[in-house]
Amino acid sequence: MDRRIIIGLAALALLVACSSGEKSTSQNTEQGMFALQSQPAAPGEARVSLRALPSAGPIVTVISELNYDPARLRMKACELNAAIGDGNNGKSLHVAEPSPGVLRAVVAGTLDALPQTGDVFTCTFSASGSSGSVTVRAHGEVSDTTFVDRTFATEATVNVGN
Repeated sequence: MDRRIIIGLAALALLVACSSGEKSTSQNTEQGMFALQSQPAAPGEARVSLRALPSAGPIVTVISELNYDPARLRMKACELNAAIGDGNNGKSLHVAEPSPGVLRAVVAGTLDALPQTGDVFTCTFSASGSSGSVTVRAHGEVSDTTFVDRTFATEATVNVGN
């Protein structure tokens, strides 16, 4: 079977597992693993990036959920940092929006660790409300090079362009 199909099926299985509706109540949530950062955006848009921090250690896979106000934002697109992979020879970004205000994003692929600093992925939203600030929250799990799962949570105030 083609390797891309296997990776795609694995990512799909992860998205389905994330859609089970149960929320994790783990007390081991690490605050210093990722930062959610607002990025400059075109008028009528908002951009946010999930950025790995040096304290995160060697991360192999990211399973994340972004929560935002659907009255203010609509998901337009997400892109993986080109230094991480292009879907053919590295890691791929798989995104689903199971309901307005909920964006699920999985970064999976090879067993190589992600760069220890820098943007993992960036999502662009269309603004459907007035300009100003809106909070976006991200949480999820990562697997490291020893296949230990750790949870994370972060949030940012995103500026909606005029």
